[in-house]
Amino acid sequence: TAATGMDALTHAIEAYIGIWERGTRLEDARIAVKLVFENLPDACRDGGNREARDGMTMGAYYAGMAINQVNVGNVHAIAHQLGGKYGIPHGLANALVLPHVLEFCREEATPRLAELALLLGLGDPAEGQGQLAHKFIQAVRDLRTEVGIPDHSDRLRREDYHHLADLAVAEGEGYPVPRLLDRQSVIGILDRIAG
Repeated sequence: TAATGMDALTHAIEAYIGIWERGTRLEDARIAVKLVFENLPDACRDGGNREARDGMTMGAYYAGMAINQVNVGNVHAIAHQLGGKYGIPHGLANALVLPHVLEFCREEATPRLAELALLLGLGDPAEGQGQLAHKFIQAVRDLRTEVGIPDHSDRLRREDYHHLADLAVAEGEGYPVPRLLDRQSVIGILDRIAG
C-alpha cells in the first residue's frame, strides 16, 4: 500500500511539474496529490479503512489520468534503473528517488511546487515560492517516513553508479522535465539513496 501510494504520488507530481501543457493534467494532478496526502497514512495504518482505500483508489486514478496526458519524468528515469539492476519494486524505487529529484529540479519547478504546498495548506503565499517549494519537498519526505518507507537502500553499489547514471540520463532525454538529468547529478542522487 505504501509503495503503490507513493508511486501514484510520483505520477501526480511528475505530471504537475512537467513542461508539456496538455489537457486537464494540472487539475487531475492536484486532485491526486491532495487525495494521496489525505488518505495514504490512514490506508497504511489500517488496511481495512475503506474510506482511506477508496480515497487512494481515486488518487491513483487521477494520478494516472494526469501522467497519461504527458509522460513520466526524471524520477522514473532513475527508478527504472534501480528496478532493473537491483530488483527494487517500482513504487519503492520511485519513493526512494522522488525527494532527491524534486531537490534537483527545485529551482526550475519552484512555482509549481509552491502551488502544491499551498494546496496542502503548508504555508501562506507571503512566505515566498522558494520557502513553499522547500516545505512541499519536506512534506513528501515526511509522508514517505510516515508510511514506513526508508530513506535509503543498501542494495545500491557504487561500482554501478556510472552505468546507471548513463542509462538514466539517456532515458530522461525525451521526458517533459523542468531540468534535464546529467551524469554527475544522478551519481549524487544514487549516493544519497545508498546512504
